[in-house]
Amino acid sequence: MNECSVRSKVQNLLKLKVPAEGLSSDDPRFLELTGMNTKSLLEKWKTEPWFTTCNAFVGRFAIYLGAPRGWLSRGVLQLDWANKDVPGCWVPVDRSGITPPKAGDFYAKPFRSKGIEQKFGHVGIVYDVIGSTITTVDGGQGGSAAGKDYIKWRTWLYNPADMTGWVDLEKYFEDETTIRTKLQGRWEVQIGWKPWYYTFSQPNKVDYADRAQPTQILGTGKWKIDDRHKLRIDWDNLDSWDEWDLPLVEKGQVGQWHSQKTGGRVDKIGATKKY
Repeated sequence: MNECSVRSKVQNLLKLKVPAEGLSSDDPRFLELTGMNTKSLLEKWKTEPWFTTCNAFVGRFAIYLGAPRGWLSRGVLQLDWANKDVPGCWVPVDRSGITPPKAGDFYAKPFRSKGIEQKFGHVGIVYDVIGSTITTVDGGQGGSAAGKDYIKWRTWLYNPADMTGWVDLEKYFEDETTIRTKLQGRWEVQIGWKPWYYTFSQPNKVDYADRAQPTQILGTGKWKIDDRHKLRIDWDNLDSWDEWDLPLVEKGQVGQWHSQKTGGRVDKIGATKKY
């Protein structure tokens, strides 16, 4: 997934999921995008009157984009914890204002009240940035005082003093060139009880061998990044395929092996890069 595609995907999904007039927590689509509705929020506000759904919206939206299980898809308010998923994806604000976020980035801004600042007070999604004007889509636009919550489109003047930072979506959802570089070489892959060796080579080729006989190539396949931002390996002349979670990690990589031949059997994959 290159920079253009991941950012365009965010924009297209926002237009698809959130109408121009926004959504209230009375709308069933709000429940889909946040996991909450007016009824559940009214209960929540009895004990947590400050609660809003801005971070729940961001977390659900990350899942729509294909984010793996991690801090971003959990919908945490402390958005820089996404750096634990993909080191380097979090961008602290440039106070000069020269480098603003880009379309598709997930941003965080502070909340200030009575001289106290909460560094991560709100999170939302950048739809576009044109000059000093930024358009975002944000949950948490209502609250207990309003008796319901909203997801709304907002257009405002970018002010770096009122920004904490953002998750660079291009870095979080690695592009194909980065993935290809990380894949190159041999991986030890455990499928169920059976260990294998996979060897990835240019451009998108992979072959496999029994770990007990590593020099005897048993088959080949091709890999790609699918629409759900998974690494998919389709094996030549086999009714099976692999799905690996992204971002790639060289130790503790996880995924699933699927087989049509065995009636849709699915086994867990665990992989470690050897060299």
